[in-house]
Formats: sequence, C-alpha cells, structure tokens
Amino acid sequence: MTFGEFVRDKRLKAELSLREFCRQTELDPSNWSKVERDLLPALGTRESLENIAKLLKLKKGSSDWAMFFDL
Repeated sequence: MTFGEFVRDKRLKAELSLREFCRQTELDPSNWSKVERDLLPALGTRESLENIAKLLKLKKGSSDWAMFFDL
C-alpha cells in the first residue's frame, strides 16, 4: 500500500470529501489529489502531518498512526 492509497482510504472512512478535507487542513485540493494518486509526495512539518492524521481519526500510538508516518 502506498501513502496516497492509505490516506485516501482513511479519508473516505472518515466520511470526508476531498474538498472538505482540504478546507479543514488548508491544503490545495488539486495538489492533495495528486498526493492521493501518488503523483506528488506529502510534504509538511511533523505538526502538519499530525494534524492530518488526527483529522483522519488515526489514534496516536496505533498501528494506523505508525503506518501513516512510515509510508
């Protein structure tokens, strides 16, 4: 599984549309779509990635949290 596939799966399970997810994270929908399709790498600070993980309802210390940061 790639980072993009993982994030897209978790976003959909959290019932967030791409636009709503991007609105809440202040990310550009066009660029984030490319991240989910593995055309661009996910860039950002540890803090911004933690905020994304929390929005995706990943619990700190869980296997999903670890996978998110490993990918």
